[in-house]
Amino acid sequence: LAVTQGFPCDHIKAMMATVDGLGAERVCDALTVRAGQPLTLRSVRPDDKEMVLEWANNAGTRSQAFHPSPISQQDHERWFAARLGDPSVAFYIAETKHGIPAGQARFEPASDGAREISYLVAPLFRGRGLGLSLLREALTAFSSDHGAAPMRGLVKAGNRASARIFRA
Repeated sequence: LAVTQGFPCDHIKAMMATVDGLGAERVCDALTVRAGQPLTLRSVRPDDKEMVLEWANNAGTRSQAFHPSPISQQDHERWFAARLGDPSVAFYIAETKHGIPAGQARFEPASDGAREISYLVAPLFRGRGLGLSLLREALTAFSSDHGAAPMRGLVKAGNRASARIFRA
């Protein structure tokens, strides 16, 4: 077994596989991303389940939710699996330039043929004006993936920031 500086080569390879050299850039994103800076969207993945639940159960998120009670792990797992398994649901994660998850957007079919939009900015990025950028990028991604559709955003009374974003 070859050893380098006291570590077996297999351990070094395993450590190198866990890093990509972009840590400083990600910290910079976390500290500096503001409105107007590009976000990229990707489809939600099974490994996003815990992060989505963490965001959903954040106190700021719950305060603006139509049902403010915390979401149980079991309920979330059922809900998440149903969304991933439904091809009519478009569910995206928005990321910064260097891959920091910054929010989510979801488009679900309504009974009248419209799509209901649900979005949130990740707690780390709130208050930076990213909501409008996130929603615009999500609408572009949805249109590209699924074509045009009537859209509807529901906003809890008193959530002026979200109402302003939907109007814009």
